[in-house]
Parts: sequence; structure tokens; C-alpha cells
Amino acid sequence: MRVEFIENPIKVKIIKSEIPILFLDSNILIELNKINNGSSTIKYQRELKILSQMLFDLTQCDKLMVPIADQELEIDYRKNKNNNIEILFKLSNGNKFQNSLIIEREQKEKLFEAFTQGKKEVSIHYTGGFSDIDKKSFERKTFIKGIINLLGTNIIDELRKEKQIRTVELIEYQKTIDKKETFKEHLVKEFLHEGLFLNKKVIEKITKGERLSQNENNYWNEFVYFARKYQLKGDLTEQIIEYCNFQIGFYWFAIPFIDIERNMNTYISLFQKFEPGDYVDIVNASRFLPYCNYYITDNKMCRILKELEIDKRYNVKIYSLKTINDLIDELKNLY
Repeated sequence: MRVEFIENPIKVKIIKSEIPILFLDSNILIELNKINNGSSTIKYQRELKILSQMLFDLTQCDKLMVPIADQELEIDYRKNKNNNIEILFKLSNGNKFQNSLIIEREQKEKLFEAFTQGKKEVSIHYTGGFSDIDKKSFERKTFIKGIINLLGTNIIDELRKEKQIRTVELIEYQKTIDKKETFKEHLVKEFLHEGLFLNKKVIEKITKGERLSQNENNYWNEFVYFARKYQLKGDLTEQIIEYCNFQIGFYWFAIPFIDIERNMNTYISLFQKFEPGDYVDIVNASRFLPYCNYYITDNKMCRILKELEIDKRYNVKIYSLKTINDLIDELKNLY
């Protein structure tokens, strides 16, 4: 297999935190819980026990951050969910990533602003990926109660349904792919597909006065937001064309979450097989990885991310259970 990259003249730099940030995949989180209660049966028990102690030591003395992302939504339908959430709370020490949609909007804004000003270099500060939490009021009781209340709502069922729908879509989409295409050819299609498709559909419906779907409405609201905030010139048609130009150019390709998501989709589409857990792994990597110094995921995603050189582009070290000893050696330097 051959991965060919698109040379992008637009350079994005993520300004990282002085305190290193580590993302913990929910599967690893669950295994850490099993290590603590003695129920783990996997090969890497000794290594995970060492890692668990190191993570607690380093987070408690503010030498490492292990923020809450969306893990609590994934571990709902696993055993011992309360204990998993407890570990998540203790390791987070009051640090939490922003909601995925807010991260997406913040990154789009940075690149759209650069697009309107013709800048070739863009800086995104890590704080844009974090929720503004008052740590003094971030208490265990409040956090645990909030998560348990969330898990008792129909939000989880909706998220499961969305995950299932997206997985089916990815599997069906993969069947339509021309395997003779090069990685680069298909990657360009990945970048352009969603934006152009929605542009055309939304414009047609707006022109005819037809009702928009939820996804189309979100897209339209986003366009209106950017058009107003950045005072796009011309009439509505000219403004839409300007926004389309943003979406089919290098600035759009350079948005971190789109860059990672499209590359991962392309790689799996051409060289792998979409599996049920891939959708969540792609969302996590594309939204949270750019802000991290260390990223722990499963063996498959670790291999894919390194093959795509995501680690080099976003200056992050990526690990899986197979390379857990390398992570332990790395974390020793933080003591």
C-alpha cells in the first residue's frame, strides 16, 4: 500500500500546553479499572499496573493532564461503568475537552479568518480545545451525579443510533470506491465530497423555499454565522460562492479535524475494512489528538495514524498496548 500526501501551502501550528496532555482511549481506561479491581485477563497486566500508578502520580502533582473527552459516553454500555467513570474523574483533575462541535467551529473559524486575510500560517492555541471549568467547584459528587444523570437519559440511545448509522454509511460508502484510485486521488474526493454536496443541495432548497434537514440547517446556520461575522461582500449568491471557495481550497484541507478525519477515512476505505468501533476512533483522533502530547489508542488505529504521519504533523506521540512500555519510558521523564 502506498500513502501519498497532499502538499498543503497553508501551515497550521497547534500551540501546546506547558503541562503535557495525554488522551486515554476508553478501552484502555476500562482495562485500568480491571487492573485496579483484579479482573483483568489481558497480556499487558504488569505494564498497565505500572502505567496506572504513573498516571495517578503525574496528574495529582500537575505534571500531566488526562482530560475528560467523550469516554463517558462510550463506557455506558460496559460493565462497572461507575468505577470507570470514577477513574476518569480522578485522572482528569478537573480538565475537560470541549464538545466536539465546539472544537470543529473553533478550528473552522481560525482557518476561515486566515482565508479572508490571505494568511499562509495559522496558530491554534490548545485552550480552544478545552472547556472553561472552575476547578474549585469541580467536585467528585457533582461530576459523578452529572454523568450518571446523563447516562440515564435517551442521549445515549441517540448516540448509539448515530454510531450505528454512521458505521453503516461508511461500510456502504466503501463498496462504491474504485480500488484502482491512488490514495491521493481518493483523498481529494474525500476532502471535496461533503462540502460540495451540501453546498449544492442547500442552495437548491433555499432557492426553492424548501425545508432543510437538520444537517442542512446546521450547514446553513454555519454559513450565515461566517458571512455575518466576517462581513462577506456582495449579495447572497456571491457570499455563498466565497464560502464555497473556502471549502474547496487548501484552507479547508488544513483544518485539523478535517485533515485527520479525511485521511483516516481514505486509508480505511482503500486498505482496510470499516468495523463498528472505527467511527468513534476516527472522531476521537480528529477532534482531540491535535491538542495532545501523548495519544493512546488501539493497535489498529495506532498503526493507521502513524502510517498517515499524523504523529509528525501534529507533534504527538501515539501508543497502543503493544507499545505501552515505550509510553512508560517516556512518562518517566516527567517525574
